[in-house]
Amino acid sequence: MSEELLQTTPFWIGRYSYYRLGSTTLNQLKKAKIINKQSKKLSDKKPDGLITLSGGVVKAVIEYKTPDELSTKAKITEAINQELEVAKFLCKLLIVTDGTKTFWINALNGEEIKKNGKNVPFVFDAERIVSGEITVEEKIDLENLIDQAEYSLTENENNIVEPEILDPTPLAKEVW
Repeated sequence: MSEELLQTTPFWIGRYSYYRLGSTTLNQLKKAKIINKQSKKLSDKKPDGLITLSGGVVKAVIEYKTPDELSTKAKITEAINQELEVAKFLCKLLIVTDGTKTFWINALNGEEIKKNGKNVPFVFDAERIVSGEITVEEKIDLENLIDQAEYSLTENENNIVEPEILDPTPLAKEVW
C-alpha cells in the first residue's frame, strides 16, 4: 500500500466518498479495496482523485490541472485524454478541473456533458471539499449531479436529464 494511501481518508459528499490522490496506482487502490475493478493495462495509472460508493464502485475520476494547463482548447483536450481511458474503464464520469473552472466529461465517449443544453456550471473544487468549506447545499448539488450523470450518460447521450418521477397511483388503483 502506498504511503499516500495510508494517509488518505475519504471526504464525504453525501453517500459518496471523495479520495484525493495523485501518486497511488489503480493496482494499489484495488488492493486497498477502494476500487473493485482492475485492468492489467491500466494498473500503473495514477488518478488525481476518485469519487466512490462503498464497495469500491467508482462514480467519477478527477483530473486536476493548473489554470495554465487548461488555458487553451488544445491543453483542455490533452488534459481530458490523459485520464479518459481510466475513467471509461472505471465509470461514466471524468471531471477535469483547476478549482476555478471544471469540464464535466462523458467518459464513455470523451465529449463534454450538457445540462439543459448548456455546459454544466458546477465547479469542482477539491480544496473546498478537503478544507470543509463546501456548503451542505453544494454537497447536495454535487451528489445529485453525479446521480444524474450515472442515470443519463451513455455512449451516445451527453445530456444530463432529471430522472422521471412516476406517479404510482394508477398502478395502485389497478392492483387494489
